[in-house]
Amino acid sequence: MKVSSFTQLKAALVSPDTEIILIRDIPILEPITIPREKYISFQSYMFLSRGQKILFYGGLDPVRKQRFQGFGPGDIAGTFNSDKIFPEWWGLIPNQNEIAINCAISSLLGSVSGHTISLASGTYYVSGPIDLRASLSYLAGASSGSTFIVATKDWSAKFENSTY
Repeated sequence: MKVSSFTQLKAALVSPDTEIILIRDIPILEPITIPREKYISFQSYMFLSRGQKILFYGGLDPVRKQRFQGFGPGDIAGTFNSDKIFPEWWGLIPNQNEIAINCAISSLLGSVSGHTISLASGTYYVSGPIDLRASLSYLAGASSGSTFIVATKDWSAKFENSTY
C-alpha cells in the first residue's frame, strides 16, 4: 500500500497489506505502533518527528540511510524485526555521531534479547558519551581495524557517581 500522509499510514497499519511504501516524508502526528507483521519500505523518504513516539516492531529497509528525522533517544523503541540496528536510521551529524548511536541504543531499551548496533567502517566523531549502561545491545564495528570512535575537541561529559 502506498502512503503519502499520516492518515494513510494509520489506515495502512490496520489493513491486511503487509508492505507499506512511503511516497513522501510522513510527519508522525500522534503515537503509533508498527506491528511485527508490517514492513515499511521508506524508499528515499522518512518519518518526521512532531514530538510523538513510535513503537516499531515491524521490519524496514536494512540499509544505512536516514529513516527518522528529529527524534531523540527513546522516542522510537521496538525490535525493528531485525537483530541489527543502524545508527544511520537516525541520521549522523558530523562530530556528533553519539546522538544517532545513542538513539539506536535507546530504541532497544526493554528488549529481552541482545541486538547489535552495527557501525560501518569509518571514523565516528563523538562530542559526548555513548551510553550502553541500560541496554541489552552490543556495539559492533565492521571489522578489526576498520571502525573507530574518536572524541572531538568539543567533548563534554557529565560524569555521575555510580553504585556499581
